[in-house]
Parts: sequence; structure tokens; C-alpha cells
Amino acid sequence: MLIFDKINFKNGTMNFKNTFALVATIMMISFTIEANSQSIVKKNGGYDVTFNQNRSSEFTLDFDLDKYRLETVEKNGVAYTTIEFGKNIVLKKKGWAELPYMSASVQLPNNKNVSIEVVSEDYVEYLLEKPLLPSRGVIYRNQNPSEIPFEIDPASITSELYPSSLTEMSSPYIIRNVRGANIKVFPFRYNAAENTLRVYKKVTIKVVENNTRVINPLTNNNLVNKGIAPIYESLFVNYNQNAVRWSDELAQFGDILVIYTSRDASVIQPWITWKKQMGYNVHETQVATGTNVKTTIQNAYNANKNILYVQLVGDWADIVSDLGGSENTPMDPMLGCVEGTDDYHDIIIGRFSASTTAHVTTQGNKAINYEKNPDLAGTWYSDGLGIGSAEGSGIGDDSEIDYAHIDIIKENKLVPFTYSGSVSEAYGASVTSSQVSTPLNAGLGVINYCGHGAKTYWVTSNYSTTNAASASNGSELPIVFSVACVVGEFNTSGDCLAEALLRREGGGALASLMSTMNQPWTPPMRGQDYMNDILTQGYDYAANPGDGTSTTYGKTTFGAITFNATAMMVTESDASEDWDTYYTWTVFGDASVQVRTKTPDAITVSNLNVTPGVYSTQILVDGLPFEGALVSLYNDSEEQPSSAMTDASGNVSISHPYTGTVTLTVTGFNLATYSAEHTVAVSVAPICDFSGTPTTVIEGETVTFTDLSENYPSSWLWEFEGGIPATSTASHPTITYNSEGTYTVTLTVTNMAGEDSLTKVEYITVNPVTEAPVADFTASVTNIVMGGTVDFTDLSNNQPTSWAWIFEGGTPSSSTQQNPSGIIYTTPGVYAVTLYATNEFGTGIEEKPLYITVMLPDYCDASSASTSYEYISNVTISDINNTTAATSYTDYTATQEADVYVNQASVISVTLTGAYSSDQILIWVDWNKDGDFADLGETVYTSAVTGASGNYTYNTSITPPVGASLGTTRMRVRLHDTSYGPMAEPCGDSDYGEVEDYSLNVILVPTSAFSADVTAVCTNGQVQYTNSSSDATSYEWTFEGGTPATSTEENPIVTYSANGTFNVTLIATNSSSSDSEIKTDYITVTTPPSLTFVTNDASVYGASDGSIDMTIIGGTLPFSILWSNAESTEDISGLIAGAYDVEVVDNNGCIASNSATVNQPPLVVEKLIVNGISIYPNPANDFVNISAKNIEKVCLYNLLGQEIINKKVSDKSVKLDVGKLHKGLYIIKVYTSGNNVYSQKLTIK
Repeated sequence: MLIFDKINFKNGTMNFKNTFALVATIMMISFTIEANSQSIVKKNGGYDVTFNQNRSSEFTLDFDLDKYRLETVEKNGVAYTTIEFGKNIVLKKKGWAELPYMSASVQLPNNKNVSIEVVSEDYVEYLLEKPLLPSRGVIYRNQNPSEIPFEIDPASITSELYPSSLTEMSSPYIIRNVRGANIKVFPFRYNAAENTLRVYKKVTIKVVENNTRVINPLTNNNLVNKGIAPIYESLFVNYNQNAVRWSDELAQFGDILVIYTSRDASVIQPWITWKKQMGYNVHETQVATGTNVKTTIQNAYNANKNILYVQLVGDWADIVSDLGGSENTPMDPMLGCVEGTDDYHDIIIGRFSASTTAHVTTQGNKAINYEKNPDLAGTWYSDGLGIGSAEGSGIGDDSEIDYAHIDIIKENKLVPFTYSGSVSEAYGASVTSSQVSTPLNAGLGVINYCGHGAKTYWVTSNYSTTNAASASNGSELPIVFSVACVVGEFNTSGDCLAEALLRREGGGALASLMSTMNQPWTPPMRGQDYMNDILTQGYDYAANPGDGTSTTYGKTTFGAITFNATAMMVTESDASEDWDTYYTWTVFGDASVQVRTKTPDAITVSNLNVTPGVYSTQILVDGLPFEGALVSLYNDSEEQPSSAMTDASGNVSISHPYTGTVTLTVTGFNLATYSAEHTVAVSVAPICDFSGTPTTVIEGETVTFTDLSENYPSSWLWEFEGGIPATSTASHPTITYNSEGTYTVTLTVTNMAGEDSLTKVEYITVNPVTEAPVADFTASVTNIVMGGTVDFTDLSNNQPTSWAWIFEGGTPSSSTQQNPSGIIYTTPGVYAVTLYATNEFGTGIEEKPLYITVMLPDYCDASSASTSYEYISNVTISDINNTTAATSYTDYTATQEADVYVNQASVISVTLTGAYSSDQILIWVDWNKDGDFADLGETVYTSAVTGASGNYTYNTSITPPVGASLGTTRMRVRLHDTSYGPMAEPCGDSDYGEVEDYSLNVILVPTSAFSADVTAVCTNGQVQYTNSSSDATSYEWTFEGGTPATSTEENPIVTYSANGTFNVTLIATNSSSSDSEIKTDYITVTTPPSLTFVTNDASVYGASDGSIDMTIIGGTLPFSILWSNAESTEDISGLIAGAYDVEVVDNNGCIASNSATVNQPPLVVEKLIVNGISIYPNPANDFVNISAKNIEKVCLYNLLGQEIINKKVSDKSVKLDVGKLHKGLYIIKVYTSGNNVYSQKLTIK
């Protein structure tokens, strides 16, 4: 006992020298409540919690502190005071007092918040001689506790009480069907400055509903599942107080959701069939390789609240969960958080970790054989093995050394239950691997391990993956509860211990719970206690060794055992180390497998005559009724089985739809399994009937037919006139009709008593297509690895006759097949698919953007055996600044990505913690994205050794080469020790160090450039643009004032119709980046010049003295002028009469054209005196004849008045030769006697 050295009386506190006495200063706060309508006392190690229901909207909790002691201990040569208290859950703020606390979990209303208040408290205070022992913080199992000192944090020396509050309530959480919260009471509060300790002997808390905004409401109104209900009874002090609310239960054990990739779709089917035969509803989902299935599970649960188990099929490369916890490791259990916004699991997650189909088959067969074909004489079920290290004294749960903890499990839990065989002990520091392999190879029912761990072995015993690979225990398979670091680290290269035990064919383990992280010391010990409590059907901590939450129930599936136990662990204490454990403790194997703890009991099935409609039987063991046996009927004519559990009288009645042959299966905890085929007994022939929906369709549509026959037919034969297929033996077939018409349907049904037929004539009417197709399609897979193929299926209606597909990113990039297959995608990215479906009425279009996701290939594994010394603590490059803890390998590619630019250096720094002088860093980048780091230039950095110990930072740069594949690729950073088990390659394991993978986004920045053939044009002029950008694949032009205003052509032509100066912009883009060039006021558009004329006519007929004076208005100097008479000046003169055309071109190329006319006076002709003169022909070609009386002379003139012919005549007619004259208009004058003159125009052709 602690001896007080001083006697003082201060502030109501008394202290005595050399005396131990308790003088309490009691402060009571009174509060009047209604008489208790209900009262429950829940005993815990070191304290009791009493629940009192005062009224419907409030209740009280009385926390009564039990025994405690104050002791003096010496640590590192310093004396401290410690608190010895039954409940060994303490505050672990490093350097602050290590104070125990009390807690209770309470059930809350679904949609109400509550508030808490202290209504009374009773405490005493002690003035301590020695300071309270400080906490060393959270200690993990990869640490040596003896090397962690006890040190008081100076910040803790304060006059304020620690903790500052007497009580604390967590945020509301949901565990599947129940909403709850954790309430903590801190009965020990410490004033470090005055070295006084306040101890609360009793605290009463009132919990009252309020109307504040509801936090994390429970919207799932489903009834409580029998597989979950008992956990609520253990967890919540006020659970089940409303008998009406919790009177019913849903579908017994709950449904199973199986998630697998295409690789394992067929090999997992035997396990699925067995689970259905057992009586589970099993639902299947296939996902693409590498999918994080968090959303998949959430969506499935939203659609079906009966899901209780999720079985993942595949390794980390196949199916992914979130990374998290303090070490950023896989968190499979957190996939089970589907109700509310909290971190409490609602469904149970298991994993068949398999990198090959053989691994799946091995693990599936283990579960099938264990449940379906038990060893009816096997005593090994009652054998066990406990392995415990010699460490943990004073820091383990209940202050237990690891082996003491394991021994309590053996002596007080396993042996008093059914493990009356040999439970072997492998305790202490000198345990060898043979002490594990020998009992394991002989066959075991259960293994408990508590100690240090590495990925591939249990440190206590050095039992490793190598030992597991040679395990020879056949089908005598144990379940394993393991408290150890990283033995479940399945996300890095190579098998972890959990995988090795499960993947071993012909031995190993049935199922195991192992961690993906370095576990903290204490929380998993509590969890392991609870697992064994539940395995052995309950444990009373008030009457047995240890401290914890007592249980009065057991669970029989491995997943239910571990689920309940870890939930109890984290509700009892919800510090960060508890959550770390909860997040990462992973179920390997079949989560729903029903465990066995002893030689199976023979069963009697009272009725083996399976009758149609309802089957009833009774299950007996040693002649007594057996409650809780699962009885099931199943064949593959139905998607799910019909099943039920026996009641307290061993009776069960099952309604079912089965006929013909059906499998009857009976299973139960520690029972022999009955599973056999039976013929459903029917004594009356069927009466045939059926329906179809719909009965009127369009060509190409389907009809679903439903058998409505009575008397349980067992076989069906359908005949569909005009249908595809034309016949069917299914009970409810779906048939396609492609041709217009009316069609007859016939059904013949048969059972063991006879058959009947029904024909419905012209039952189905098929109308012709009158509309264009509504295009639709689906893909065989939408997430593939680079180089994978996709098959597409047309789902269009209205009977298209032709198809046109466009596959962005695919090869080929198009197809005209209806259902194209084998489309190859070779470049990572997300791509659209478009289908044009056409018939005589038109074309339907369906475009699915971002439809096909092409991922990088799988990369080789790389890791290290140990990070206990040096590790990578930070990587910084561009957008990445990632500080990390020690892990052998971590894939950060999904969360950490940096942009890097082709031919530009990016600085990268890699910081090491605990570096040795022989350590080295290597960096690789997969520049061509072919899934390896083996190509030229992909080793981007090889450092010199550090040459020093301690923390060390390497700085270098990375430059993507010209020709590197653009987009996301992988960078691998490796730390290894060049002197001890080195590995300087990108693949494989080193003895020491770490490997981290990151994503780099390789960007090639294009250069935008262009020119124009002209930059000055007139209105309505055109400009030809020429793109001269580099490293671009697409172009986006903007033309201010132009038509078109935008363009995506590489070299567009643009028309400008309005005056002004205009900008031109080009954005050049490639798959990773873009660049733009803007040319301001680049294009000038002007109006063409206009022309006006002043003309001066010829002075007389035929004169050449006319002129034209032209004025040019507008335009841009200088001008180019061209007249039709070849003149090039603005004004022209010396013109004869006629029209003159002109074209003026300004300096911008704008053209103006017009015409001006020079006129002349008319020709003066002498007056004709005598008529009767004939001139013919006119027009004339060669000759012209002239006749008149008394002709004397004939003259011919051109239009210039020049005389061409002058001929004297002495006759009344004359013939002129004009064949050699130029064509044109002439004047002919005829002179007759008496001085008479006659003039007339003559045309010569």
C-alpha cells in the first residue's frame, strides 16, 4: 500500500503520515426523479453500472466504483504512484497520468439525440507523495516495451484536473440495426501541479432525449438478425428493454454476398452451391480486377438489408478495400460499414485471398469439406494450441504477460467447455517452430497466438510460411485467433502467414483472424479474450479471472465470433489504438463457416419424405430435440433455397416451391451433417396453366411466360410457334418474337403422377416495327487492364438492320457487326462507345461517355522482410508530399499522383528514417507503361549509399524522356541495405528497407503557333490559316469577326464580312495538356474602293478626242489600274466613241470595277432627193448591187468619213466588190443625174 508522508488539511482534504486512512469529502448533488420503472445492473471488472428507466424519454446510469489500490512502483530509477484497478483500460496520452476509466454503451432512439448530465457524484481526494505513473503512449507489438522510457510531459504539470471533464459521450454510432453511444466516466482525476488525486466512488448520469438536429440517424427499420442480436445484449446496458420492438427476427443467419472477378467466376461455384444447400441465400457480383468494392457492397446492402456476410474472392490485386489506420494498410473489415456515418461494422467481411484459381478451389473445398463431411470420429476438434510470448508484463490486458493471457484462455475458457482433449502450450521466449507444427500436423480445432509477428512468421516459435507450406494436417483444420503484427499483410508481395495457412492444400488452417498492420499491445488481447468467450458460449468475468464484459451467449460461425468480439473490444475502449485494431483485423477464409469444437453428434431426421409445398420434420440428438439446426431444401430450379431453423422442440416447417429432385440438408453447431437428394413426393397429376406477359409485342421484343400449373409439376415442355427459342424446358422461360403475326403457345407439364397439356391458340400477337430503333448496348466488361479486350452486345429494339459502332481508344476503332467482339484497348484512359442502329424508319443513337476504363497492367511484387530499422518516411515530388510510417510495401498509386512534364526536370526528395550508412535509394518509372521497369531509361535514379546513420534525405530530379507515354504511369521507390540482403532490382524482396509505389502523370505540353496567308483583306474576303503547332492532336480556333467564328480543323479557311481589326486565338491540345496563342488585331478588314467618272465626248462623229476623268474613293493606296484599252492611269484621253471598262485593285487586294462611255455627235448625211434606188444585199458579204435611174457615180465611206470606193457609172445599175473590206458599218452614196444624192447605211459581214 501507498504510505502517505505528510499530514495537512487543505480545502477539505486530509492526508496522514505513516497511516492509511480514507477521509472522504463528499459532495452530493441531489436530483429528484420518478420511481424506477426498470432497473438493470451490469457488472464489469472493477465497477458496476446500473440502468434505471425513469420515463420513455430519459434514463439514468449509476457508476459505482469497486475495489482499487494506490501502489508505489519504481520505473527507470524513479518512484511513482500507480492505480491498481480491476478494469485495465487507461488513458494513454503520452507523458500524462495513466488513469483508468469506466464506460458503458447505451442504446439510443433511432432518430433522437441525447444529452447527458451529472446528477450526483461522491468523491474523495488524496494528496500523493509520488507523482502518478505517466503513460508511455500507445505501444505497438513491433516495439520493445523495455526500451520505451517513462517520462512526465512538462505540459501535464497543471493545476487543472485531468481529464478536464468527469464524463464524455461519443458520437452516436450504428451497429446494423441498433443506434448507440459510449458513455465514459473518469473516476480518477489528477491535479499534477498539486499532486492530488480525486477518486469518484459513485457517479449518477442522466441521459435525456433532445430535439437537436439528429446525428447519424438510423433509417433502417429492419428487424434484428439472430446472428447479431446477442452482441447487443452484451454491449448495451439498456438493450431489449422494449419487448415489442425486438420481438421478431429476420432470416436466421442472414444472406451472403460473394464478390469475385472473372478469373474466379467458375471455380467459386461449388462453394456457392454448398452454401445454398446449407440454406443461405447467396448473391453474386462480378467486378473488374482491381476494383475497390466499398460502393459495390453499399449498393448491394441498400437493395437487400438481409446481407450479413460478404465473401471476397481474390488477392489484393483482384479486389481492393480502403487503406487506413495509422499505418495506411488494407481495411477489409471497414467494407462492412453500411449503416450510418460511423466506423462500426454492420456486416461481416471475409476473404479467400487467392492469386490463382487453385487457391480459390483449395479454400472453398476446405470450407465445404469441414461443414459437409465432418470427421464423425474426430477427437481433434477438441484439441487446441496456445502460443504466447514472455513479454507484456504490466502493459498487457489485465497486466498479463502474453503467455499468461493465453493460459487463462486455455484453463478458464477452452478446457471447461468442450476442449477436453489436448490443448498444447507453446509459451515463452524459447518456443521452436516444431512446437507449433507438431500439434498442428496432428490436427487441431483452435489456435490462439499472442506475441510479436512479421509478415511471414510468428516471432514466438518462428513458425513461418515455409512451415505452413509443408503442413500435413489434411482436413483436420483449426481456426486461428492471432494477436501479432502484420501476419495478415496480404497487400504486399509474397504470401503472408495468413495466406500460407489458408492456401495450403492438404493442411494449414480453415480460417484465421490476422492483422494487416503492426498491432498495438493491449486492444487485440481484449478482442482475443472475447473471441474465446463467444466460441465457448459465454464467460462471466465476475466469477472468473480477467476483467471484461461478460457474455451469456455464443456464436458458431467464424465471422460472427470475430465480429461480435471486435465490436465488444472497441465499444469497451474506443481510443485510437482500439480503432487501429478494429479497422485492420482481417478474416481470412470463409467468414460464414460454422466452426466445430468437439466430435460431431449424430442426428436423427424424423421425416425424410419431402412433400410438396410444405416440408416438416424434427431434428433429434441422442433422442432429444435440437434447437437451432438449419434445415434446407434446394435445387437449381430456384435461385435461392428454402430453409428454416428448428425451434426448441427441434421442429421445423419449410414452405418451398420444389418438385422433382431436391437436396435436403441439415447442419448445426457440433452436429453431423445430413445432405442427400430426395424426390418430392406427389400423388396427383398436374393441371396445366400458364400466362405470358405481355401478349402483344413489337417485332424483336420478348415475352416472359409463367407456369401457373397446379399439383407441383417437376418438368416442363414449352412449344413456341414463331418464338426464339422454339422450345424450352424451363419453368418460366423468356422468348423473343422477331416476325409479325399471331402465334400459338403449348405447355406440357409432368410430375411423378402424370402429365397435362394446354394450348393457347393465337395467344401472342406480334406487330410490325414502325419506328426507328432505340439504340442500346452492353459490354462484357467496362474495366480492363491495358491490352485487354471487350465484347459488345447490341440491345437495340425495333429490329435494326445495320449497325455502326465507334470505339474511342479501341482497335479497331469502328465496326458494322451487330455484336462486335475482341475490341482491344492498349492505352490507359477512359473511353466512350457509340452505337448507330438503323432500320428503314431511321437511326437511333446511343453514346456512353467514359464507358470503358483501361488501367495500367499489374506490376511485379516488391517488398522487404523488415522495416524495424530503416524505412522511407517521406517522398516529395510536385503535387506529392507523402509522410508515411514503416511498411514493407505500400501502393500509393490510387491516392498520390504528381504531374511531370516531358523533357522538363522535376525535383524529387526521398527522406529516410533510421538510415544505415550502407543504405541506398533506387527509383524506377515505367515510361512506356508496359507493366515493367526493364526498358531503357526506366531506372531514373540510383543513389550512392548514405555513408551515415540516422535520418537522411536524397534529392534528385526526374525528367520524362521525349516519347514517354502520356498520362498516368507508375514510379517505384526502393530503399534497401546494400550490405544485408540487398535487392537493387525493381522486383523482389530485400531483407531490410521499404518499397513505395506512386503515380506520375506524364504531361507533354504542346506549343501553339499559326500563320495566315494574308492579314489584310477586304469585306467578304477569305483568309487561309495554317497551323504550325507542335505536339498537338486537336485544335480549337476562335475567329473574332469571322465566319465560322470557331473551328476544330487543323488549317481552316475563314470569311470576313465586316470592317475592323480582329483577334485570332488557337488552343492546341494533346492527351495531357494544352497551349494557346492569341494574335491581337491580327486581321484587318477594309471596304473596297468606289469609282466615279466624268466623260468628255468626241467633238464630231468619228473623232478621237474624247476623254474620261476617274475619281477613286476609299481603298488603300497604292492602286493598280487597268482599262479595257490597256491604259493604266487614273484618267485617259484621245478616245473615240465607245464603252471603256476599268478595274482598280487597292493595296489590300480589294477590287473595284466599273465602266464609262464616250459618246460622239451623229454623222451628217446629205439630203436624199430621189427615191427608187435599190441597194442589195444589205448586209453584204462579197458584192453589193445598186440600181437606180441615171446613176452617175457611187461612193463608199467608213464611219470616219474616209472614202473607200469611188466609181463612175453610166448605167442604171452597178455591182461593187466589197469582199476584201473589213467587216463593219459603212455609208454608201449614190449620185444620179440632176445632181441628186442618195445615202444609206451598208453593213458588211
